[in-house]
Amino acid sequence: GPEFGLLAAFVEELVQLDPTKLHAPPSKMNADSSGVILGVTSKGVQVLDATALIVHQTGRLSPPHSD
Repeated sequence: GPEFGLLAAFVEELVQLDPTKLHAPPSKMNADSSGVILGVTSKGVQVLDATALIVHQTGRLSPPHSD
């Protein structure tokens, strides 16, 4: 199935979030990031939209076809 990876210098912790509890990102922040920020937690952590990030970085959602 599809896989998603993200390279980070470190991971502080993994948590499950209720998306209805996220705050909307400031409009300038979301405009600058091409809509990849899904929201912001009450602690100020930016939550990324993986699908939007992939499309933004690659211009497509599905992997390229290999012939």
